[in-house]
Amino acid sequence: MFYNKPAAMIPHFVVLRLKRFVLLLLPFSLIMGVLFSFEKTLNWRKSWDDANLQSRWEESVKRLAQDLSARLTVESQIEAMGWHMTGLIRDAWPTASATNQPELILNSFLNSFPDSHRPENSLVYAFCRKESGEIHNFQGQGLCNKKSRFMSDIFAVLLNSSRNGFSSTAERKKAQRLLRGVFGEDAMLDLFSSARTGFSTPVTFENQRHLFYWNYFDTRPDESIGVFILFPEPVFAGELPVNFALANFLRHSRGKFVPCLVPFPQNSDAIGSLPEISMIPEDMRSLWEAGRKHAELNPDIPPGKIVKTPDFWGMKAFFSYDTPLQAWVFSRAPAAENLYSYLGSICRWLMVLTIPVFAFLIPFLQLFPRISLRFAFGFLFLMIGSGPLILLLFSGINYLDIQSSLRVQQESKSALERLIDADNETTHVQSEFSQIARRLAISGDWLQKHCHSGNIDFPTLSATAFDYYKRNGFELAALYCFSPGQPARYYPHNGVNGSQNKDKCDLLAPLTKVTHSFYAPEALPEEYPILDEFQKNWESAAESTGMLDSRNFFLNTLENAEILRLTGGQASFFLSQAFSDGGKTLAYLVYEASAEKALRNKLLSSLNSLHVPGVAELSAAEICPGGIKPIFPEDDSKNWSGSNGNIMKKVLKLAAQLKSDFSMQKDDFLYLAIPCSKAGNFVVGMRISLAEISIQARRSLLLLFVFAAVMAVFLFTIGRLTLNHLIEPLALVEKGLQKIAAGDLACSIDIKRNDELGDMTIAFDEMVKDLRERKNLGKFVSGILDQNLQENEVAHAIKPRQQHGVILVTDIRSFTTLSESYPAREIVDMLNQNIAALSGPIEKFNGRIDKFIGDAIVGIFTGSENTENLFNAVSAASEMMLAHARLQESRRHAGQFSYEIGIGIDCGQVMLGTMGSRGRLDFSVVGLSRQVAEQMEALSKHGKHTRIILSPAAFSLIEHRVHAEPVSDSEGYELVSCERSLL
Repeated sequence: MFYNKPAAMIPHFVVLRLKRFVLLLLPFSLIMGVLFSFEKTLNWRKSWDDANLQSRWEESVKRLAQDLSARLTVESQIEAMGWHMTGLIRDAWPTASATNQPELILNSFLNSFPDSHRPENSLVYAFCRKESGEIHNFQGQGLCNKKSRFMSDIFAVLLNSSRNGFSSTAERKKAQRLLRGVFGEDAMLDLFSSARTGFSTPVTFENQRHLFYWNYFDTRPDESIGVFILFPEPVFAGELPVNFALANFLRHSRGKFVPCLVPFPQNSDAIGSLPEISMIPEDMRSLWEAGRKHAELNPDIPPGKIVKTPDFWGMKAFFSYDTPLQAWVFSRAPAAENLYSYLGSICRWLMVLTIPVFAFLIPFLQLFPRISLRFAFGFLFLMIGSGPLILLLFSGINYLDIQSSLRVQQESKSALERLIDADNETTHVQSEFSQIARRLAISGDWLQKHCHSGNIDFPTLSATAFDYYKRNGFELAALYCFSPGQPARYYPHNGVNGSQNKDKCDLLAPLTKVTHSFYAPEALPEEYPILDEFQKNWESAAESTGMLDSRNFFLNTLENAEILRLTGGQASFFLSQAFSDGGKTLAYLVYEASAEKALRNKLLSSLNSLHVPGVAELSAAEICPGGIKPIFPEDDSKNWSGSNGNIMKKVLKLAAQLKSDFSMQKDDFLYLAIPCSKAGNFVVGMRISLAEISIQARRSLLLLFVFAAVMAVFLFTIGRLTLNHLIEPLALVEKGLQKIAAGDLACSIDIKRNDELGDMTIAFDEMVKDLRERKNLGKFVSGILDQNLQENEVAHAIKPRQQHGVILVTDIRSFTTLSESYPAREIVDMLNQNIAALSGPIEKFNGRIDKFIGDAIVGIFTGSENTENLFNAVSAASEMMLAHARLQESRRHAGQFSYEIGIGIDCGQVMLGTMGSRGRLDFSVVGLSRQVAEQMEALSKHGKHTRIILSPAAFSLIEHRVHAEPVSDSEGYELVSCERSLL
């Protein structure tokens, strides 16, 4: 049979424990809520830290991959090493003595080029161009002197070409012959100009292919130091450059990252993955293998995507279009464990442990320690008030920290955008260059003014063009003039005397002729620009590439400036114009201006006009061999002095080396720099003061702490007041109960409150009032009855029973005579004084007053051993006699009559109980001992010492502890002295 169990059958202990569980639900909920909130806040901060960790990891990988891609060829490696070598020499040169200079150059070479890039038969030359123009070839161990005279001449040619160009065609041809005589017929002068400083160029030296590297720097305005290095080119064949780049990657990553070059699927049979497993550190090899397998199985993952696995993190990076390899970078999963994750774990464990403690252990195992209400309520108020306050403080600190980081990131992003804008402004140079040419062409029949009878006055025309461009902020480098039927003319910026057959003019002249055939196909041969034999060779080369391709130079630069690097020289702006009159071509003009100079001026102008906050300082530098040269502000400016200037130089230099943006934060300053992608060989930077952000963060943090402190004081005060409001009545009731237990019934709470606690205090005061009434009533009740009522149930207390006890009886001598001799009022006062004086000693020695019978007092001593009770009675009797003597002395001084008392003591079995009918009961002590005690008291009138008479039975029990004498003609013994007696 199935039936529903009634609720009444639920065991009582289960109900009790459920009640306890409900009582603990509030503090448990508060603790769990605080811990849960802390755990969520910590998770939020950990997520922020993890995002920053991933961002830093991604930035590191991109830089390493970019550096690997940029250093993959031997040419790029030689460039970086030569850059470093030149920087070492440049930095140490001012302090090096003349005798140590060759050693400095050689040591810089050895420190910059590793063994793999210092093959046998490498040749190192070092030169110094002095103020007089003389070239000095450094001599020393390790420095080469082979063909030193030719090498010195080549250095003079290259230095002069890079600085000033050649003043005549003859000088240029002489330089060309010198280069070809040393470096073979394929050596072109323009390949060794300033555009190739700091780069390697393939040459033939002593019938063997070499890589030729050269660079220079200025020590003073008229003094330069130069370096030539010749490397045997075949030594760098094979995988040496790639392996070196990979080894360099591993060295720079300090064992934290490993590269993996995986072939494309179509090339996997012919090419293996790099680097070789032997190059990988042993502790990273398993990680590299796992990453390589993942990369081979997922070739279609786009560059820049991050792959996360429990074993590793990896990212595919853009590598190079020239190699059939995909670049991956792997590392162990970054350690995400930090303070916040540990604290979060602690909060989670506390929550897990709190549940069984509060839900099971305490309610069901009865683990209830005694906890005061003040502590319990204080704990609740603490959790209610301080928990959210601490959570607010902790969350506020994290929020302010994150906001400060975000502001720094925002400032960094904004600064980079401004620097990029300044770089992008340089792209307007081309359009400005073109607009000046257009305005010049239409300004007052410019060409017609210089045309007389069909002949153009090119010197005057070029002078006008140079002046016009200068007035508009540009400096022309050259003007090329081509007129039908006339030789080509070239006008440099340092003069207006036309000179023919210059290098660029030799290239442009045949292109002009090709273009003229396009514009005037019906022109006669004598109408074409006149070419010399050298220019005709260029014409043949132009025709071999196709007529359309040859004339594209003029078509692309017609009225629009283009940056070109003709004949391997410096980059320049070129703009072409064609002028005609009545369908007849008058002239072709080509304007040239130095692109580097124009871009530099435009960059400086952009930086000057760039709007930046007052706490930021802009800077720019030109990338020079081995380092940078500050150009904005000027190098001698105070902005570059001191620690801040040195840090800014360091950041600019690192950005130039890495060829990417670089930032550094130090001492409340943010330093950042970025290489110019539009302006050319420059790097721009900015120093931003973070003091305002730091001050605002500290101010906000201080306000947060002040707010927390104020709230803490406020909550403490409110909690204290509330706690006192709730606990004070209970505390007063507790103190009142303690006083009542001590016998003090004069206490009273008397708190006027209109709530349950007020009702409780009223009930307490009424209870005390009832107790006082009962105490007053107790004065009319037998002391022994009172004791029995306290020690036993009422029914048992009034039930007659036999017990051993000591009876003490005292009485006033000649009381009848006194009553007849003195007024009743004085007799009653005397009796009250006597009772008050004699009752105290009885109670002091653990006795009880049975009753007052007229002038007599009956006391009983029970509960202890017989001899101890008897000795207590004797001691009480002695105290009573002393109290009586003091009372008589006081009465004599007051002029009142005196009287004498006697005391009788006996011990034995007595009967305790009530006597009487239902309407009237009286508790009494009856028995032979009481009668004997009364008889002994009657004998006290014969006493000579203390008038305390002991019965024979009593004396026999304590005769060894007292001194007593027999009373004449009786069986009693008068006490003379005892151990406790003060008589």
